[in-house]
Amino acid sequence: MNLTDALTEARANRPELRRLKLQEEINNIDIQYFTNQTKPLVNLTGTLSTTGLAGTRQAFSGTGQSVPLISSDPAAAQVNSSAFLLNLINDTRAANNLPRVSPPTVTQAAPSVPTNLVGGYGQTLQNLFGFSTRNVVVGVTIQIPLKNRTAEANLAGVRIQKDQLMASMRAQEQGVEVEVRNAAQAVETARRRVLSARQARQNAELQLTGEQRLYQVGRSTTFLLFQRENQLVNARNQELRAETDYNKALADLQRATSTTLRANNVIVETPTLQ
Repeated sequence: MNLTDALTEARANRPELRRLKLQEEINNIDIQYFTNQTKPLVNLTGTLSTTGLAGTRQAFSGTGQSVPLISSDPAAAQVNSSAFLLNLINDTRAANNLPRVSPPTVTQAAPSVPTNLVGGYGQTLQNLFGFSTRNVVVGVTIQIPLKNRTAEANLAGVRIQKDQLMASMRAQEQGVEVEVRNAAQAVETARRRVLSARQARQNAELQLTGEQRLYQVGRSTTFLLFQRENQLVNARNQELRAETDYNKALADLQRATSTTLRANNVIVETPTLQ
């Protein structure tokens, strides 16, 4: 019985120790996460959007006509500051017997439309997937935590949890080691009992054989012969009981090292997601 190998298998196979190791890995990830939360944060964001835009060009009938830039209609003076100012100027000039001021005019021209915006549904899809009308927005957000009490409290909490996990793991490992040592000692004791009982059974067989020879030559009695047979039966019972105790001790050791399934050639397959 190799005690070192048994302890190594127990540390690797015991489910409670594996659960604590998994919790320790999760705790290390939490520590790394909350440590990053206490540091400055820089976020780089970007947005790319495209739209499909096209249509049929409409005829424009006002080409070459002159239209005033500022309306001289008194009703327009109530909503347009330039028209209001023009009316005040004309009223002042009328009070001073001066001619009215004519608003400046501009000659209308036919609007120019890009060729890629003229078309039907096909041109719209072409503009959409060709990124002809794209919008690109890039932004940077910088956050500097001066005193992030929440992140510091969370970091302190997970560090305390790590200390608790380490203490629990040490206590669990000590308990597993004690259990494995006791099971190994029980196996060794049971093995020695099997060897002793086997030797006693062999001695009882030799004594019965000798007693039978003495009985055949008339130097023994039936009582002594039956007594030797009873001793042999008792020795066989002791040997069988010792072998049973040895198998039970082996089962306890396999349970302590979590090798029961492997020792009995039982394979548990982990289900996979299809």
